[in-house]
Amino acid sequence: MSEALYGVGKISLKEHAALTFDYDKATNNLKRRAPGYIAADFDMYETFVNSDGQRDWIAEFDTRASKDFKYGNLIGYQSKMKVLDIVGKKE
Repeated sequence: MSEALYGVGKISLKEHAALTFDYDKATNNLKRRAPGYIAADFDMYETFVNSDGQRDWIAEFDTRASKDFKYGNLIGYQSKMKVLDIVGKKE
């Protein structure tokens, strides 16, 4: 979906990257490159998967947006809110 939206100019490259970022790959890369500095149970997610192993991505980005706002990262907050707009979160 993200690639199609980007391909027709409906979303920016930054928004496409946010929607397709591989948090599992990034987590594993950090663990591999900094052994001993990163806890074995570390991951980059803000939310948990359900019993079927599925993640609620709207909740994930909503939680990330809230965290960015809390810490004054307004650019990050606006970016996450844009992602939520793209995926159709209703207020």
